Amino acid sequence: MKRQVAIIGPTPEFVRWSVRHNCPMRADTDIASVDGTEKRLRALHTAGLAVQTGIVHEGIAVRRDQNGDWLGFRIDDVFGCWGGYESVQSLCAICPANLPQSKNLDGGNPRGMVAGCFGWLTTDGDQNDWRRAVEQSWPGDSRSFSIRTNPHWYSLWADRTLSEGRIEHAIDLFRNVSDSGPLQLRPAAMNFRDMLENCHRHGLNIDVELVPAGFSDGITWTIGRHCDRCRAPFDDSWKGCRVCQKQGGSHPEIKKRVLGLRPWVSLTRVIGKVNLKDFLLKARLDRTL
Repeated sequence: MKRQVAIIGPTPEFVRWSVRHNCPMRADTDIASVDGTEKRLRALHTAGLAVQTGIVHEGIAVRRDQNGDWLGFRIDDVFGCWGGYESVQSLCAICPANLPQSKNLDGGNPRGMVAGCFGWLTTDGDQNDWRRAVEQSWPGDSRSFSIRTNPHWYSLWADRTLSEGRIEHAIDLFRNVSDSGPLQLRPAAMNFRDMLENCHRHGLNIDVELVPAGFSDGITWTIGRHCDRCRAPFDDSWKGCRVCQKQGGSHPEIKKRVLGLRPWVSLTRVIGKVNLKDFLLKARLDRTL
């Protein structure tokens, strides 16, 4: 059976982040691990988005992929082991690490987001513009970043954790980048900026991981050779990292199994092929058949 994956081909450099905070749904995991947090909460976050955006029909979340194929999953399959959606939402409603809900407490949607304590920061194809904006907006006093790099972009993530002074510098930086003219912050970057301010307000730390560029064949995700300190791409013409000046060799390629799009799977696996047309008609999605 063909596996549903997000990307086949080159994968760009991006940043993963998670707020370090104890939570019943993160029990028995390392709360400082960005990877562990994402694996534990990813399905909950996806299902919460489906409920919030109204793409749930008869308890089944539904959407189409880039090829026009129908995908879906049962909401109860995701929230069931945590007591259901309302139970999870009530936990996230009082959690200071759940940024969307924290904002909603000021008068927005009372249901709010669930598992909003982790996310991704991508350059959305504007990597060079991002780097240029960061260089132009880099604070003069940045001593809180212990690893100095050129370009400065890699200093932001090299320490792996943003706390206290680093969060303050990052807040100033993202404010300056968002006001720097032609480069506008994308939603993921705006969420990250808001989370920085939220963590500063509540005294929380953010763990960050810069993921180097790589390649996905749909089964295996290969992350290219990079500096094991600042995680910048490795240049073989140097005897070390030309970005942070660390001497020595590179971190070898990393091979991982592609996570795929779960909890999204083919809708026919959820309801059966013979029921697909009737389901889409009832959900008023038949116009796209």
